[in-house]
Parts: sequence; C-alpha cells; structure tokens
Amino acid sequence: TDLPLKIQNAMGIEPVNSTDHTIYYRLGLCYLSGINVERNSDYAIDFMTIASDMGNVDAAAILSSIYAQGIGVEQDSAKEIEWARKYVENAIRSEDSKKIVDSMILLCDSYDKQDLIEESNQVYQELQKYIDTRNEKKDVLEDSALAGLHYGIKLIRRGLWHQAKDTFTRV
Repeated sequence: TDLPLKIQNAMGIEPVNSTDHTIYYRLGLCYLSGINVERNSDYAIDFMTIASDMGNVDAAAILSSIYAQGIGVEQDSAKEIEWARKYVENAIRSEDSKKIVDSMILLCDSYDKQDLIEESNQVYQELQKYIDTRNEKKDVLEDSALAGLHYGIKLIRRGLWHQAKDTFTRV
C-alpha cells in the first residue's frame, strides 16, 4: 500500500488518486516501458494489478501478455490464463463490445496454448452467443467474422478440417 507513495515521491508527481485506475495503469506502463523511469517489472506488475483490480480492462490484458511472454518474469501459463479471465471480467463490466470480443479471443488463445481445447471451445461458444445478442449490424458482422476466422484457423491447426470448413462457411 505504501508503494504508490514511494514512487510518487521518487518521481515528483502529484499524489495518486486511489480511486482512479487510469493513473495506476499509466504508472504501470511507465515502469514496463522505462518511460521517464528505470524499467522495473515488479513495479509495473504491482501497478497493473492495482489498476486491473479496480476494473481497468487494458491492465488485465497487459498482465496476461507479461506472463505469456515472460516480460521481466518467468513465463507462467497459469497466471497468463488468470489475467486473461480477469480481462474478460473487466471487459464485460465495462460493456465495451470491442474489448469483450478481444478479451474472449485472448482467453481462447491462452487456453489453446495449454491444449485446454474444451475450455477454449466453451469461451468461443460464449463469444458467439454474445455476438448474436448484439444489435449493431456492422459491428456484429465484423466481430462475428473475426471470431469465426480465428476459431476456424484454430480448428485447422488441430487437423479438424471439416469443422473448420463448417466454421468458415458460417462466416
């Protein structure tokens, strides 16, 4: 809990508003990228975690990527999936349809990398249900096409040619 105050003092910035997740997200980006500070993965993860826990959608996505790619930490597939799930939760709470679609695709990818095919398929089905409930025609078509192509490619990689063909036909 004292970490933000220490960094604020070191950086000479105004006190962090503890209710504004955007500030924690931006501080996390600064430490992740080394913008005006020395790169520090621990601080980046701490700030991104605070931001994500406060509902910041993008922070959860970045945390998933950090653990997927091992950026400043050991690669950790369990944490990658955990943060991808949090990304979906935060996206749904935000009601941002593009973020919801992107988050569910990221979660599918995270499951696929670990050969958790059933889980990936379940998320894909939930994504299709979500897309089907929306009314914005243009966005629905774009999202449906993106999700269908994404899933079809996964089916091809698994050698499921007939299912991939059916998926591509629906797109």
